[in-house]
Amino acid sequence: MDYCEWLKDVPFIRYVGPDATWNDCLSVYGSSVTTHHPLVPFQVAESGPAPKCGPAPDRDPFVYAGLPLVSLIAATETVVGHPVAATSFVCDGAAVEAKVLQTTADRFKLDFYPHMFTTALKLAGTTVESMVTLADPSTFYVHTVLTNTSDSPHEYAPWIFGRLKNMLRGCARLEQEADTIAVDFTEAGGGRVNRYLRLRPGFGIEGYNILEWSFRPTGFLRPGEGKPVWWNYRPIGYELLGPTQVLQPEEKLTFTCAVGLSYDEAEAIASLQCVQQPPGELESAARQWYNDYLSGMPEPPEDLSPRERQYYYGSAWVIRHNQIRPTGKFENIHWLHGKGFLGYWGDNIWTPDDSQFILLQAKDTAPELGKGLVREICHRQSPEGAFTTMNSAGEGSSGHGPYLFAWCLLQFHDTVGDDSFIAEVYEPFCRFHRWMLDYWDHDGSGLISTPMPTQGGGYDNNPTGFQLCAPVALADTNSGMIMDALALARMARILNKTEDVEYWERRAAELRTRVVQHFFHEKSGLFFSRYCESGEFIQIKGLQCMFFPLWTRVADQELARDTIERYLLNEDEFFTPAPFPDIARSEIYHNTGRHSGTTFLHWSLMGLVILAEYGYHQQAEEARRRIIDFVSRSKSFWQFWCADGGGFDFKDMGGEHRVPNTTWCSVYGSIVRREYQRFAELTNELFPPSW
Repeated sequence: MDYCEWLKDVPFIRYVGPDATWNDCLSVYGSSVTTHHPLVPFQVAESGPAPKCGPAPDRDPFVYAGLPLVSLIAATETVVGHPVAATSFVCDGAAVEAKVLQTTADRFKLDFYPHMFTTALKLAGTTVESMVTLADPSTFYVHTVLTNTSDSPHEYAPWIFGRLKNMLRGCARLEQEADTIAVDFTEAGGGRVNRYLRLRPGFGIEGYNILEWSFRPTGFLRPGEGKPVWWNYRPIGYELLGPTQVLQPEEKLTFTCAVGLSYDEAEAIASLQCVQQPPGELESAARQWYNDYLSGMPEPPEDLSPRERQYYYGSAWVIRHNQIRPTGKFENIHWLHGKGFLGYWGDNIWTPDDSQFILLQAKDTAPELGKGLVREICHRQSPEGAFTTMNSAGEGSSGHGPYLFAWCLLQFHDTVGDDSFIAEVYEPFCRFHRWMLDYWDHDGSGLISTPMPTQGGGYDNNPTGFQLCAPVALADTNSGMIMDALALARMARILNKTEDVEYWERRAAELRTRVVQHFFHEKSGLFFSRYCESGEFIQIKGLQCMFFPLWTRVADQELARDTIERYLLNEDEFFTPAPFPDIARSEIYHNTGRHSGTTFLHWSLMGLVILAEYGYHQQAEEARRRIIDFVSRSKSFWQFWCADGGGFDFKDMGGEHRVPNTTWCSVYGSIVRREYQRFAELTNELFPPSW
């Protein structure tokens, strides 16, 4: 089956337009075609601070023909309205920015496939056609055809340009190395080059240019002449100029360019080797690459409509399009809009959410990638045992989580069945568990507490945690650590480590006792997080805080079923049209912002697992159908959805923008296939008989 043709122009691939919720709103195979908002020009202020240069609300957004925004480059951001690399042309000595206005649909055609996109743009006297695809997993390739549609001959020359700005003082350098143009970004202080952009044009370079912050040319450089330009909080750009050719009416000019971006200079250059292939072969190879990947998805259930089937396969595409290096090597991760493969904020590798849930999809379509992901996180483990958050410069910090990683790893192992891999990563996971309990136990209670919660019920603007700006002991995190210990016990059993099995089961039992004693609110019969200093319960009904203790069998069966039926299955609480929001519908905080009453697919999956664990199969099926319905009516795999039904593609929530094609939405495939039933069965097997 040709999945690339079948998924052509589906909403989550094609979504682009002025109603987009994100400036760079359209993600394509690991790149982003941006709906740019043209800038208000820089103005010189006679006194006081200079006016900001920002989007002009009265101007039409546009999409560039040719190379899209390739990637954000470490502390480097694109100037709004300009891509990192774009192809265009010079006609009779005048540069033409071939861009596609959204309001002139009669003059352009834009088609999107999982592996490429094509544009056809009619300008005055010239037609521009381009195909952009992956030349290999880390190199973008563009094939451009110019046609002189006028009645007279004109001079044409290929033109490639990019606009950048750096948030820190730095240096850009352009010079020619053999047949490759180097664009390096050097960090101030020590002169360390931290990003390498390599362009390989398929034409001879007549000259190239570095643009100052005002985008005034510094003068064309002849090949071999490198000239660095330093700047401080100012944009900077570059351009490449090819040879001039006279085109007669209806005559065509074809040219190509490849772009490789890496943190390793040799790798950036090597990634361009494949562009020697003809364009047709490159496109076919990229198409086959995606078809092979999507063919790994298990057949979906028969109850799906054609559109729902497209979104089912799209949940696998979400991972592939966010991941630029499908080789099992994750040391050089690019942050891409639409959530990088491991990225969350900025260009960080944010392990608590993205990474652990990726395993639930990778087990079917890309098991080696899943292993590479886990190996990379273990490789990045701090000496103390933390699974660190890691930015693209290789700088890490100790994150609070991910406490579901071991559980997700067991689900991965249940499909892949590689005991040797469990043996390889077992010790790092053990160190992580011990670090969590040691580092975050601030008062010697044996429980995890944190001054600024960042995981589970304590997201940034979630009223059960971060917003409180006070030390909080989280019911969900500590309950999750029970499951972490039980998962480690299962790994130890796989490896025939009898003493370790006993140790981890004993550890889980001790945590279980502490969670009951500390987080159970007897008057309400519910579990809540608590302030560390006063001990006061934070009586806000949050999904994870209330139900993760039930998932880990902290509560007895009668109490668990009562809580599930009164709250999880109550349409006025959590059983919403888009189940299950992180804050209950009855709370005043519901729908007040991201993480305050919104629905995230990975937590919806956990709600389904809890229902299946306690035998509520009919209700789980109804929730599954609701999830399929609201996802397939959406324009993208959103970071989060409105829980109350309708408006699933609203522009913002409490002023905070959502991101399209978010990596953790890959769990949608597991939801559609009802894998939560199998996940619940494996969870039940983890509990000792005494529980």
